Amino acid sequence: MSDEVTIAIISLISATIVAGLGFLGQIMLNRKKSREEELKEAKKQQYQDDRDDYFDEQINIIKKKLDEHNHYAKKFEEVNIKMTGLQKDIEYLRKDFSNVTCRPKTKKD
Repeated sequence: MSDEVTIAIISLISATIVAGLGFLGQIMLNRKKSREEELKEAKKQQYQDDRDDYFDEQINIIKKKLDEHNHYAKKFEEVNIKMTGLQKDIEYLRKDFSNVTCRPKTKKD
């Protein structure tokens, strides 16, 4: 073989090796980018899940406070109704006793 053919074969082998290494390098870069994107997406999803959990927790706290408020409002309504009834009873008794005269106690009573 002549020197030119040997140089051509060596150049061809070198070019094939460089192309193969470039191809493998590109595959590795794509894998790395894919992993980084997956990690970024996982972090984003975790953040969203944490945020959703936080809002669910806050909604449950608000619901609990609202239930407590409604319970007290119902109790207040019951007390208000009872007080209105007592007020009517007192007015009725005042009318009944308005005709009664009070006399001072004597030693005989």
